[in-house]
Amino acid sequence: MKRIVPLLLFTLTTCAPGTDQTAPSSPPPVGATEAPTASTALPAGSEGAVAAVKADLAARQTINGEAIKVANIERVEWSDASLGCPAPDQAYAQVVTPGFRVLLQVHDEVYEYHTDEAGEFVLCQGGRPATSGSQREIQNPDDYY
Repeated sequence: MKRIVPLLLFTLTTCAPGTDQTAPSSPPPVGATEAPTASTALPAGSEGAVAAVKADLAARQTINGEAIKVANIERVEWSDASLGCPAPDQAYAQVVTPGFRVLLQVHDEVYEYHTDEAGEFVLCQGGRPATSGSQREIQNPDDYY
C-alpha cells in the first residue's frame, strides 16, 4: 500500500487538468517575423516612412495604394547611409543610420523597402537598389548628414 500512494500522487499531479504535457514548441526560424495584424500598431515614428514607400510602390505598379498591405515593419540601425542596400561603385557616409525595414505586399509579391528617419528610402531588390520606377535616388548621401 505504501508503494501505491506515491505512484497514485505522481499520476494525479502529472495528469491533472490544466497541466500541459506537450513538448514546448520550437522557436521560429531565425529572421522569421509575424506580419502585423489590424490591431498591431506601427512602430513610433514610422508612419511617414510607411506612407512614402506605399506611395512609391503604388506609382511604380500603377495601382491604388489601398491594394498595398504592410507585411512587416521593423526598426533597424543601418551601418551606413546606404540604408543596407548599397549601389555598386557608390560611396556612402559611414554613419549609423536609424530607420525601418518595411515589407509591402501586393497580392503574392513582396517588396522590401529600407528607410531612414529623415524621409529617404530605397526599394531593395537582391541587396541592391531597384533601378526602375519612380524611386528617389540618393545622389550624394553626404549632403544629408
